[in-house]
Amino acid sequence: MGNSLSDSSEEELTDEEIEESIINNKNIITEQEIPEQKNIKENKIPNKKNDNSEKNHNSENNDNSEKNHNSEKNETLEKNETLEDNEGLEKNNNLDKENKFNIEYKLLNDNIIKCYPDELDNFDLDYKTNNDLQNILHNIFLLKDLRKLKKLNLNNYSIDKDNVYLQLLINMYNTIINSEIIDDILNDFPFEYQEYNFDNKFENLENINFFNPFLSILTYYKNKNYSKSFLLYNLLEDLEQDYNSIKGLTIKDTLNSINKNGIILNNNEQNNNEQNTNRSNYKPSYSDFKNAKLRGKLSYFKVKQNLSDLKYLINNNFPIIFSISIYNITNNKIVLDKKKKYNISMIITGYNDTKKEFIVRNDKSYNVNYSYILNKKICRNFWYVKIN
Repeated sequence: MGNSLSDSSEEELTDEEIEESIINNKNIITEQEIPEQKNIKENKIPNKKNDNSEKNHNSENNDNSEKNHNSEKNETLEKNETLEDNEGLEKNNNLDKENKFNIEYKLLNDNIIKCYPDELDNFDLDYKTNNDLQNILHNIFLLKDLRKLKKLNLNNYSIDKDNVYLQLLINMYNTIINSEIIDDILNDFPFEYQEYNFDNKFENLENINFFNPFLSILTYYKNKNYSKSFLLYNLLEDLEQDYNSIKGLTIKDTLNSINKNGIILNNNEQNNNEQNTNRSNYKPSYSDFKNAKLRGKLSYFKVKQNLSDLKYLINNNFPIIFSISIYNITNNKIVLDKKKKYNISMIITGYNDTKKEFIVRNDKSYNVNYSYILNKKICRNFWYVKIN
């Protein structure tokens, strides 16, 4: 019994010992755990720094990549904008070219260029005709122009007494002057009809426009076709105008331009077009100017707006260019109407006393009454053109 008691007493611990043992064990555990915790903490702390640096690095990379991406985006946008701008400019340029081409085409082929009155000066010479008394009296009677008849002085003309028709006209003249009655005496006039034309020497053209008569006259004399575009280009240069501003031209300015710059053959212009089909409008080359013909070869004279002088030139196969106001054209005849449509240049190529009409031409031939052509409010600026 004693042994068991002693064993139990040795194994049993006091409360204080138990408490101290618990405390000691805690410390042991704590001391064992601390290094591990430190290591863990130390491991964790560097990891946090690495995480942050990695985050920063990633962030910087992201920022850089985003910047690069944005930069690339901006460059792409700028390139696209530049391309769009260039395309826009190209489109505008193409439109400008197309507009210029359309304007030039209309100027050359339509009647939008008006024929303006000439500004005459002392250097413009009159063409002097040698009309004989018979033709003068015939034409005055044809128009029943008492005013002109009164102004006529027979003493200024030589009289062929053997000319039967002239003697008849002189007798009529004396009767009218003494009685001042013209209508009854001239009811059956003319007794001899005059008629002449050389219109068949001219070719028909596509559209009525300002330039046709000039080129037709040149072709009539030289039997060659000339460039309308070359003529227009030089006219605009001489007058310091452009395709958009030009509204009208004068006959005198146009003749001056041909005389100054010459003119090229039409096939030269066609060859130029074939070589440069994308052109917006015709611009003469150096060789065009070098090859230009008729420079300084034209002579032109003012023609009096009376029947005798006009018929005299026509009888001698001299075409007369002039400006005419077009009111209406019916059945190939130019007639008066309520409203004027346009002014245009034309040439006179014939006459017919039976109809009392002139034959005039632009794109083709038209008939027009004597009274229409001789009306100075409707027609003006008559020129006889010849090539030296």
